[in-house]
Amino acid sequence: MNQKDTALTAEIDLLEKTSNAYTELEESVFAALETYSNVHRGSGHFSMVTTHLFEQARTIVLDYLHLNKNRYTVIFCSSRDAELFSNQISPDSCRVLSSRDFGLALGVNALAVKKKALSQLVPFRVGGGTARLISKDWVIWAKAPDKFEAGTPAIINVIAFAKALQMIQNDGKDIFLNPDTEKLTVSEILYHDELEQFSDKELLDELRKTQFGQGIQVSTTQGVRPFINLDNSASTPTFAPIFNAFQKTLNQTELIRKEIIQEVKSICSRFLN
Repeated sequence: MNQKDTALTAEIDLLEKTSNAYTELEESVFAALETYSNVHRGSGHFSMVTTHLFEQARTIVLDYLHLNKNRYTVIFCSSRDAELFSNQISPDSCRVLSSRDFGLALGVNALAVKKKALSQLVPFRVGGGTARLISKDWVIWAKAPDKFEAGTPAIINVIAFAKALQMIQNDGKDIFLNPDTEKLTVSEILYHDELEQFSDKELLDELRKTQFGQGIQVSTTQGVRPFINLDNSASTPTFAPIFNAFQKTLNQTELIRKEIIQEVKSICSRFLN
């Protein structure tokens, strides 16, 4: 085999590996969504599943960076919050991993920080579980990393990020960087799906049929019944058209992703008048 044939074979192998990587990542996200609760650290069954996966993601990050879990902890945040946090701490105390480093638009940054460096820091963003007790004159903060993760984190994004790190460790750092995918427009991603011909109550009825996890059955005193997840608040349940839009967007260009963000902002502003 000459050099040209060798290069072509290597390119084909990389394209196949990339295609398989996206498929595997999407399947993992789908599985996580079926048992997803955004009530982080709640007492319900789905909350415990979500919390276990979220906490396991910290260990995966530290393993990827070859850092000691007794000396470091991991804080998950957005790119903007990662920048704000990094400005408060010395560079030798913190390592930053971004999903963008691997070609994934997940909006996740993982900060691996020395535990000793966190003790004196005050959260720059508060809410959710960042504080244990609050008075007019004092605050008792939660322990790190909760202290620096205001509100409900982007749990599914973090789980996807951790899964991607595991895949990169096994198959190489380039598996998500050069997707061979069809280029789609914002309109094709956001406005064209299997339910686009429906509207109003008919749309809601059809949408309910696509809810994730509705096929899960559990034993009750009255026989086997569908499992109803009431252990959630703002962002569950997920519906198939939403997941399909995520799939289409995941491996699109940076330009398309930015256009989608702007269009979503327009959709929200029109909805809220």
